[in-house]
Amino acid sequence: MISCTKSKPKMRVDYHMSSNAVVNVCAQTVCVTGAGGFVASGIVELLLRRGYTVKGTVRDPADLLDIQSLKEAIYGCKGVFHTACPISNDPEQVVKTAVNGTENVIIAAAEAKVGRVVYTSSIGTVYMDPNKSPDAVVDESCWSDLQFCKTTKMALSSLPSSLTELPITNDASFANRTLIVINVATQAPLKLTETIYFPWKKQFDALLIGYDLYGFIDGTLPCPPSMLSTQETSSNPPYTFGVRQDSLLLSAILTSLSKDVYHFVSSTETSREAWQKLALTFAKPSCQRLMHLRECLIRPQGSRSLPEYLNDVKSATDELALINHLTG
Repeated sequence: MISCTKSKPKMRVDYHMSSNAVVNVCAQTVCVTGAGGFVASGIVELLLRRGYTVKGTVRDPADLLDIQSLKEAIYGCKGVFHTACPISNDPEQVVKTAVNGTENVIIAAAEAKVGRVVYTSSIGTVYMDPNKSPDAVVDESCWSDLQFCKTTKMALSSLPSSLTELPITNDASFANRTLIVINVATQAPLKLTETIYFPWKKQFDALLIGYDLYGFIDGTLPCPPSMLSTQETSSNPPYTFGVRQDSLLLSAILTSLSKDVYHFVSSTETSREAWQKLALTFAKPSCQRLMHLRECLIRPQGSRSLPEYLNDVKSATDELALINHLTG
């Protein structure tokens, strides 16, 4: 059982679990910024199950600039998971809030003598460099070429993380403490099986649109030419980046497939090719699948608990609605 209390006006949410639901009981408190987010909500759940008390900040993104409220949230904590990142149509505002907000988190953590901070970054902060050899090992010394990202308008979502991660790794205020940076590559929890193509596609659509990468999938953002036609023919750096970006997308798609589905696209070489192959294979629901979903709606509750029964009905209803939306 989880109980939540909101303290005003700082909008901090304190979470704790009743002792009979805790696996490994401990007395430590941890702060999670952006606790309502996709990654953070999973972190909160795991921490609670391991017996931690969690302080989760769920405020307006601009409040990352309010260092006093951050100090109040982090005070008394043994560790901090910093996952909060602002979302806005104004790139300059996003970068400003992300960079200054993260610096505030580090300062607040240092003053509170927090032993460890875990910062959720992105793979885009280390991978987007057209001058890096494809065979080079990516480690903590690698950084994306920010000017290249701006010029090509690719991986712009990585700019806030890139501009934030570089200074905090050298922040003197956090000396003698542990700073861990996690470069998240994919955020697709659903593994594609032969029966959940539409929910799987919906989660990928959201990620691709959110990261402005749908052009690689639908063909509106073709790979640049490999060579530049000038007075002297030369290699084209954006081509190398385009190939790498497509390889990342293909990797994300392949790692989200169950072993029963993987063989359908095992021979594909681009993300677009894999996406189209999956659509041709699974986008048209079989009569058997539709019959199964309809049976779920009329099947009696039987031995299932009420929550289980209602969850099964809702899942079937949601999938039918999604199929109708995407195919109708």
